[in-house]
Amino acid sequence: KRLDETKPGTGLGLAIVADLVNEYGGSLALERSGMGGLRAVVRLRSLQ
Repeated sequence: KRLDETKPGTGLGLAIVADLVNEYGGSLALERSGMGGLRAVVRLRSLQ
């Protein structure tokens, strides 16, 4: 169930990001933010 039914969207954003990050050998973590809310942390390998 959507948190806010008044705002449009498909809810696919994080799923798409997770797939892309996984394809590049990275990781996606969702954490509670110290400022409130949620923080998405994306980690990717360095190209160097």
